[in-house]
Amino acid sequence: MTLSLLILVEGASDRAAVETVAAGRGVDLAAVGAAVVTMGGAGGADRAVPVRTGRAPR
Repeated sequence: MTLSLLILVEGASDRAAVETVAAGRGVDLAAVGAAVVTMGGAGGADRAVPVRTGRAPR
């Protein structure tokens, strides 16, 4: 599988909500190349982006 969409969310409950909505609409996130990643809080994007992309945020 190639990752083509990274969905950054604030925390675990947000991740669960996105996954639940996707499943309810019949969307298999992994099958479409999407990953839902928690950032560990609203200020966590600077930590999440480099880990997943190898690049620092702009």
